Amino acid sequence: EIKLTLTKDNAKSELVSYVECLPDMTKGFVVVTDNKIGFYNTDESILYSDIYTPLNSGASLPSGTFYFSKSNGQIYAMLKTSTSNVTHLRVIDAETMEVYKTAVVAANIGPVARLTDSYGIVPGNSGIYKLNMYSLAPVLVRKSYMVTAYSSIVAGNKFFYCSASIAERKVAYYSVDDIVSASAEELNTTETEIDVNQNLVYNFVADNSGNVYTIGYESSAYYLAKIAPDLSVEKIN
Repeated sequence: EIKLTLTKDNAKSELVSYVECLPDMTKGFVVVTDNKIGFYNTDESILYSDIYTPLNSGASLPSGTFYFSKSNGQIYAMLKTSTSNVTHLRVIDAETMEVYKTAVVAANIGPVARLTDSYGIVPGNSGIYKLNMYSLAPVLVRKSYMVTAYSSIVAGNKFFYCSASIAERKVAYYSVDDIVSASAEELNTTETEIDVNQNLVYNFVADNSGNVYTIGYESSAYYLAKIAPDLSVEKIN
C-alpha cells in the first residue's frame, strides 16, 4: 500500500494506491492452463495462478481453451475457437508477460510451431497455414485437413510432428523448405510418415547430432524411439 497525503491550511487529501509485487521470473517456471498463465516460484513454493492479467492492465485472457507454445523468448497463445473474426493469436513476452502483438488467423486451428526465424506453421481443419512470424500474416499453403500438431520439433530442416487426438498415429514430417517457399495453396507435397507409432503419449527432443527422440508404441507397450538424420529408426528399450 502506498499513501500520498496532501495538506493545505485546513484541507487534507489522501491518495491510496495498492501495488501488487509479482514474483521473480528467474526463480521458477511458467504454468499454463486453458486460459490462464501462472507462475510457480520454486524458492517460495508458491503458485501464482494468474500473472498475465496484472501485467496487461487488468485484461485477462478471454474464456475458452488456448494452445500455448514457446520460441525465441516469446509465448504464442492461440485461441481454440470455431469463430473466424476474433483475435486468435496473442504474442506474449516470456519474461514480462506483456502482450505486444495480436492477430486474426483462422478458425479451428492449432498451436504455432516456429520453422525458421521468419516463418512458422499453424495446422488446422481447413489446411496448413504458413505464418509470418513478424507480421503474423497467415497464408493457407495447403487446403486439406491436417491433424493438429500438438507436439512437434524442427530438426535437420524437417518439421516432425504427431497428433495427440488420434490413437496409434505414425510420426510424420514435412520439409521446412517446402512449407516456407510455398505460395497460397501451392504446397503440393504431402506428409511423409516414419515407422514409429504413437498412442496419445508424445513429445519430441533433439540432440546436438540432429537425432530426434520420441515415445513409440508397439504391442501395447511404450518405448523410446531414436530417429537419425537419415530417418532410420532405432528402438531403445
